[in-house]
Amino acid sequence: MGRGTGRWTGGLQRTAAAVLLLLAATAAVSLLLGRNAPATAEAPASSGDAAESLDTDTTAAEGAPETGAVPGEESQAPPEAGENPTIRVAIYGADYGSLYQDTVQVSSAEDFIVSWSGGEEQMAGDTVLTLTPEDAWFASGSVWVRGEGLQILSSRRECGYPDYPGELEIILTEGKLGVVNQLSLEEYLCRVVPGEMPSSYGLEALKVQAVCARSYAWCRMQGYGIPELRAHVDDSTNYQVYNNQAFGEKTDQAVWDTAGQVLNYQGQTITAYYYSTSCGSSTDTGVWQSDPAEYPYCPAACLNVDRDTPDLTDEAAFRQFIDENTDSFDSGDGFYRWQITLGKDSLTQSINGYLENHGMASIGEVAVLEVTGRSAGGVIRELTVTGSQGRAVLERQSAVREALGSEGMEIEQHTGYVVEGWTMVPSGFFYLERLEENGTLTGYRLHGGGYGHGVGMSQSGAGGMAEAGYTYGQILLYFYPGTEVHSIY
Repeated sequence: MGRGTGRWTGGLQRTAAAVLLLLAATAAVSLLLGRNAPATAEAPASSGDAAESLDTDTTAAEGAPETGAVPGEESQAPPEAGENPTIRVAIYGADYGSLYQDTVQVSSAEDFIVSWSGGEEQMAGDTVLTLTPEDAWFASGSVWVRGEGLQILSSRRECGYPDYPGELEIILTEGKLGVVNQLSLEEYLCRVVPGEMPSSYGLEALKVQAVCARSYAWCRMQGYGIPELRAHVDDSTNYQVYNNQAFGEKTDQAVWDTAGQVLNYQGQTITAYYYSTSCGSSTDTGVWQSDPAEYPYCPAACLNVDRDTPDLTDEAAFRQFIDENTDSFDSGDGFYRWQITLGKDSLTQSINGYLENHGMASIGEVAVLEVTGRSAGGVIRELTVTGSQGRAVLERQSAVREALGSEGMEIEQHTGYVVEGWTMVPSGFFYLERLEENGTLTGYRLHGGGYGHGVGMSQSGAGGMAEAGYTYGQILLYFYPGTEVHSIY
């Protein structure tokens, strides 16, 4: 989710999750056991198109909310509140490229059990089980793998090959294999919290993260986000990053100290949105074209002690805020303030590339960028781009961040640290400085703050509050006013 979102190096410095290559296929031993399993046995029980002509305006709107919204979920009977309920997590393959793979490799240092419709086999420790869609094991259902310390060698993560608690179900769908890790909710959270927040933020902040992540997961468990795999969530930033970072004693303690606790508003568990770092102000759910009145627990407000909030929809007020404000709980984070200088050629290429990727016409050579609308908290709602061959209006901050970003950009943080290799602008909280030579446009400098969508809890802000002595209950009520902590078991 933040947003979700393997982003941490050197304490507060966040980077995009880097996923390494697979183990060489020659290192694995393919098992042929069970290839001729009977095909008649029963399966085991399982726990807008906006193209326009060049002389008219083109509107490019973000197609769906960011992490947290799950369009097209298939509903199911809600899980009963009980002792540590079960969640099903779909596991991406290498490089988070796809949930559907041609080959799945599973191993463990301990003996493990493989079962399929009509059969079961015990595998010796260190055996590499290689499964393909052609295996007869899948003729009448899915394949289950159970054991301690299970590893998926076809899904390397930033921390290497993490262990997967619970059990694995490998499902054949449309000629590909999908992997689902079925495990208890609390064990899942023990492997989510370290991927979403660094342990250096302190125990109280980690408890906040645990409650938010549990609330998010509990809401997702009311339906299948990936119905073809009967999975509630996946392990990527589409939902919450799972098993990408090594877990540890402090993050485990944060989960178990808050076991079963979620955030409720008027008796209903909320989707506790969170993001990395604020610019000193949050925004509301209007950023996703939702009615903010339906989410009063996610207000647009400054992250200071008094929550004093100027009208940052005004361009002049927002510019002054970015240039002068340091009164924020997350002002020490590198992404609190940043600058990016983008050349004219780079902007022309990236903006036209974005438009063409979304089925819209090129606007030619970039001539003018103008912020033509800001939402609550100052986030860009509308950016108008005028070019030599037309004009485009980029709506919603995610579209703006993607369209302006490019591989060669350098993000200069206020701490002096320079972030490279990103293809998306950190946030939609920025203003534009036009750069010219002899009256001719050479590019734009972005003066911005924050990292992420800006709705709900700033993780850096929570860290700052914990350092200042706030308890996790106080931090939760600060970011989600009107809510209460509720135990689902």
